[in-house]
Amino acid sequence: AVSLTEPATAVHPQSPPAAFRSRFRRRRMGWNGAPATRKSEPPEPEGTAGTGRDVANDEIDVDLVLKTSLLIHTNIEVTLLHSGRLRREPMKSKNFDLNLFKVLVALYEERNVSRAAIRLGRTQSAISNSLRKLREFMNDPLFVRAPEGLILTPKARELEEQARAVIRMTESALSDRDDFDPVNANGTFRIGAPDRLGLPVILPLFQSLHTLTPNTSLHLMTTDRERALSLLDSDEVDLVFGWIDDPPARFDTLLMFRERFACLCRKDHPILRSGESPDLPLVLSFPHLVVSVAADSKAAFDFVLARMGEERDTAILVPHFLMVPNLLKENHLIGVYTQRIAERLARDFDLVARPLSPEVEPLDQYMVWHKRYQADGRHRWFREQMAIACGQA
Repeated sequence: AVSLTEPATAVHPQSPPAAFRSRFRRRRMGWNGAPATRKSEPPEPEGTAGTGRDVANDEIDVDLVLKTSLLIHTNIEVTLLHSGRLRREPMKSKNFDLNLFKVLVALYEERNVSRAAIRLGRTQSAISNSLRKLREFMNDPLFVRAPEGLILTPKARELEEQARAVIRMTESALSDRDDFDPVNANGTFRIGAPDRLGLPVILPLFQSLHTLTPNTSLHLMTTDRERALSLLDSDEVDLVFGWIDDPPARFDTLLMFRERFACLCRKDHPILRSGESPDLPLVLSFPHLVVSVAADSKAAFDFVLARMGEERDTAILVPHFLMVPNLLKENHLIGVYTQRIAERLARDFDLVARPLSPEVEPLDQYMVWHKRYQADGRHRWFREQMAIACGQA
C-alpha cells in the first residue's frame, strides 16, 4: 500500500515488486500450494481468456497492471480471480458520513485546512481526519498542496457541484423556514371544486395567479363532495372547495363564506310575480333544471331539502352550467343554485336571480386540504390566494 499523499512508485514492466509477486503466486496457487478456486464466482465466458478484454467493468488485466504504474490504496481490497485478473471490490456507501460533505465544501471554498477548521468551528486535526476519510472513500487525493494553497484533483472538481447540492438539500430539509418564491416558481396548482364555483371564485383566482406567479398553471377538476376527499387522499389535487362539512380528522378545513340559494329564471317567468323572495312551496311547484356531477344526481340544494323533509321535481339534469342559460330562456324551468353563480349568470345572460326565502338555510363553502401539506410553504401560499379570491367573489 502507498500513502495517498506520497507519489506512486513506477514499476518496471518486467520487474514487479517482490511483495506483489509473492501475493500473486500465493493467490494463484492458493495458500496451501493448491490451485485457488472461488465457488462464488462464475466461470469466465468462453472466448474471453487471454484476450485482454474485461469481463466486468471493475476488472483489469494483470498484464496491463504489470505494464503500468501500480498504486494500491489501503481501502481497496485487491483479489485475484482464477482467470488471472484483478478486481476491485466496490466500496459500500451505506456507512458514508454525509457530514464529510460539509468539510469537503469548506475546503473547496477556503483551500486551506486551518481556515476550513475555523469556518466549521472544529480543530485542524479533526478536519485533517475528515479529509483522510474522504480520500480513502473516494480513492483519490482530492486536494494537492501547491504554493497558492490546496488545488483540486479532477475527481474533486467532478464532485464539487454534487457536494454543494447535497449540502443545499440537507440545509433546506432541516431548515425551520419554508419560503416560497411565487415569482420564480413553476409547476401546477390543482383544485377540485363543483362547477358552480368556477366563475365566481376560480376565475378571479386564475387572474391573481397569472399576475403573481406567471410561470405556474392552474388545473381545475370538477368534482362533487364525495369524490373530493378521495382526490385529496390520492394527492391528485392540492385542495378542494365547496360544501364539505365535517370531513375526517386527516383533513384541515377553513370556512370561506356562507352562501344563500337563489332562483334563476327568464325575465317573464311566473315565479317572479310573487315578489323578491319566493317561498319554498312556490319554488317546489315548478320543474327544475339541476346541475350535478354526483353519482346520485343530487346537487347541494337537494341535500338541504332532504334535511327539511322536502324533494323537488328534476326535469333536466346536466353536468355543468354551460347549457343552463339557454335552457332557462327557452322553457318554464327554474334553477336553484348558490347565489354567486346565479347572480353571475343573470348578469351575463339577461336572466333574473331572486334569493330564496330565509326558511331555506344557507350553504357553507369550505376550503379543505390534507394535513400532510399543512406546513408546506408553497401550499400555504396557495391557500392564502384562494382565501383572497373568495373574499373578492
